[in-house]
Amino acid sequence: MARKILSFILLTIGINSNAQIPSGYYNSATGSGYVLKTQLKSIISSGHVDQGYGDLYDAYVSSDSDFFYENDNTILDMYSENPTGTDTYNYDHDGDRRCGNYNSENDCYNREHIFPQGFFNQQLPMRSDIHHVVPTDGYVNGRRSNYPFGEVSNATWTSNNGSKVGQNTYGS
Repeated sequence: MARKILSFILLTIGINSNAQIPSGYYNSATGSGYVLKTQLKSIISSGHVDQGYGDLYDAYVSSDSDFFYENDNTILDMYSENPTGTDTYNYDHDGDRRCGNYNSENDCYNREHIFPQGFFNQQLPMRSDIHHVVPTDGYVNGRRSNYPFGEVSNATWTSNNGSKVGQNTYGS
């Protein structure tokens, strides 16, 4: 037990020592209210370069490869990945199956905005922010449309891995 606690403490110290804010990073954040928000935006935007919407596919090689379930380096697609069994289908990062047109599941993959682009009028950098744009099966993404995420008990449509479209029952 003591060995586990010591290991946890050492791991925590190691993570914290590498995750420190650079010295002086927030020195210019001296205001309050709207002024402070503007100062913080300037700080975090400094040096940011939008890589573009098309470059998300290249970034997915590092951010969305399956090293968790089948450990096969295929695209970790939030709609076709089956975390408890074998995937019905997979996509590789080679780009051969990026979407143009699709008629059914497993035709191609594209990019899903966790927040519909209409929330921010398709403006950059939000449109290409890898933190809320993920690779997905094109057909399933199209079926999901701009519906909010939720829990569905009576689905009008279900994907091969069990993703559902239907009336949200969360909180009802």
